[in-house]
Amino acid sequence: MPQYRLRLSLGTRVTAADAAETFLWAKDDRDTFVTRLGPSLGDLGPVPRLNIELVRLAAGVLAADRSTPRRLAGSNWSSREIQLTTPVVDAAPWDSIRDRLASLLGFLSGDDWTLRFLKSRSPKERVAPVAQHNERVVLLSGGADSAIGALICREELDGGSYALVSHVSATNLSPIQGAVAKAVDRLLPGGDQLHHQIRLGRGRRRVDGRPFPNEFTTRSRSLLFLSLGLAVASVDGVELWIPENGFASLNPPLGADQRGSVSTPQRIPRSWLGSASFSARSACMP
Repeated sequence: MPQYRLRLSLGTRVTAADAAETFLWAKDDRDTFVTRLGPSLGDLGPVPRLNIELVRLAAGVLAADRSTPRRLAGSNWSSREIQLTTPVVDAAPWDSIRDRLASLLGFLSGDDWTLRFLKSRSPKERVAPVAQHNERVVLLSGGADSAIGALICREELDGGSYALVSHVSATNLSPIQGAVAKAVDRLLPGGDQLHHQIRLGRGRRRVDGRPFPNEFTTRSRSLLFLSLGLAVASVDGVELWIPENGFASLNPPLGADQRGSVSTPQRIPRSWLGSASFSARSACMP
């Protein structure tokens, strides 16, 4: 079973075995993560500690997911066993929900997760002043569902300020997300809109410079997207909207043996579709 550990600092001498199991987030030239954010999320403002630690956990989960190849492809992928250790200031609250989190990750990725939380100091980081106080935060992926959610939010708030949060994994999506945000601002009169486009993903190389293995069925990315939205919402203590079309949010299984992440294959064979057509009404689910 692969055993990974998220670290916020690292010595100069690292063995090959340690490098294979280490994800470093320290604003260091050996960093595992491609991001402008520091591990204490200072650029997002005064984010509460537990929200910071949730983002760290989600980043570690994504890195572990991407670094553990599956034996099969498509919807018939193999289940993996993965252990991840995450640094936290106080392990007690996380240990109390460790099994529930592991179960959630199992449903999300189809794997068997073992989570450990290790007491560690949180690095000091400059905290940016709050640019805008928001009445609501909305996830914006750049697709139609999130665009409709942002429009509904703008209309409902009737002049109130809000923030849109986008997670940038593939850089070619960034201009699309930006264009959608600008269109929402232009199409309806409303209050001030702040758009956070947050790039945070695992890089190509380990801390020793060697390449990581690459696994592309990263179903766990949605947890990172959600945790970033919660981090922004936590600054003002407001609700987070998760716009998703009704059919996809239910995620119905394709068969009795397929649930969670496995219920939506990467590619649907043309023979499965036949002459049927599918439609889903977009809904905004706070």
